[in-house]
Amino acid sequence: MRGDFLDVRKEKVMKHVREVWRFAVKPEVYFGNNAIQAVGRHVSRLGCKSVLIITDKALVKAGVVEKAINPLREANIAYEVFDGGEAEPSVAAAEAAIRFGKGKGAEAVIGLGGGSNMDLGKVAAIGLTYGGDVKKYFGESKVPGPLMPIIAIPTTAGTGSELTFGAVLTDPETKLKQVIADDFVRPTIAIEDPLLTLSMPPATTAETGIDALCHAIESYTDIDYAYMAPEVERVTTYGSFPITDLFAIEAIRLITKNLPLAVFQGHNVKARNGQMLGALYASLALASGAGGSLNHALGYPPAGAGIHMSHGQANAIFMLHTMEFNIPPCPEKFRNIAMAMGEQTEGLSVDEAAYKSIVAVKKLLRKVGVTKNLKDLGAKKELFPQFAEAVLKMERLLRNNPRRPSMNDVIRIYEKAYDCTYEWA
Repeated sequence: MRGDFLDVRKEKVMKHVREVWRFAVKPEVYFGNNAIQAVGRHVSRLGCKSVLIITDKALVKAGVVEKAINPLREANIAYEVFDGGEAEPSVAAAEAAIRFGKGKGAEAVIGLGGGSNMDLGKVAAIGLTYGGDVKKYFGESKVPGPLMPIIAIPTTAGTGSELTFGAVLTDPETKLKQVIADDFVRPTIAIEDPLLTLSMPPATTAETGIDALCHAIESYTDIDYAYMAPEVERVTTYGSFPITDLFAIEAIRLITKNLPLAVFQGHNVKARNGQMLGALYASLALASGAGGSLNHALGYPPAGAGIHMSHGQANAIFMLHTMEFNIPPCPEKFRNIAMAMGEQTEGLSVDEAAYKSIVAVKKLLRKVGVTKNLKDLGAKKELFPQFAEAVLKMERLLRNNPRRPSMNDVIRIYEKAYDCTYEWA
């Protein structure tokens, strides 16, 4: 039974078998080519007359921000642009965005860009609504109440921030990525325009695409909702259930099919549409209740310790090893992943077919060029026990995992990821 893999508190878990699952998606989603052209109409419909746009200098220079500004002008919406967004945003960047927005009279926030800009937009909305030190909102369910409207407009196809309940910041004091996780943080509207991804470089396309694949695989293989026993009254994730399974497995299929072509032919509109749709499905699975698990937890400590890697790259580094660790409690699901990724499983046992999912992911990583390991990025092995200690404190993520890791398990995964090679399987 999958409950056996949750943790040593099995007796407590089995007394709390869930019979009800909850499907929670807040944003209205508008998907399609040129969807951004209606942003002014959406803001007006929310009753807002002024917005704060959170973005970065590169998108301003590339003319992407102008694509949002023009419809706002046409709708007579006043706007201010904060272009201090950065990759893997820091607490300082969030504080700067909030300072910039104060006194500007913004009635809504637009987060325009990759996951980092959308996360900054969420934190800016928290700060402008409630004020105070952003660090006091770190953790789960710390936001006091509803926020001003947030419109999320992704220019990448993978992070899922436009639908999720979280915002991630790097805290220099703890040297860790910290998460603000709360249903109030979900955007009000998500505008998914595949044409905004056409200029995304191949490496960014690959890394954000693998991020989406990780969301789908984690959501699909999360512990069954029936055996999820939350330790807090308000939680943002509830394990996997029928609707998340539907979204996740279709996301895996779409990403496998479209990501390589989106990487190799950046202006292939059909591939960009397919990849963004796959990323949307992965986000729906993740954000509607399933949530990230061990793979996400492993990536936070190295990134917070100054090892430079994108979020997608971090997920890729650990993906093969967390999949291998998680196969025993749910081999049927990993078999289904292998089949969705095009692996031949006929004539194989369930366990044999399950391990084909690792082969499939390795092939895709190799194909799109996301093949760095911890050694390549300058990680130090002596830090692995420190990283593992941090991982084991991430209950929000570990409670979703189908198998509870020990200290030795986590260190072993870091060791495997240190010098992993991605030769063709």
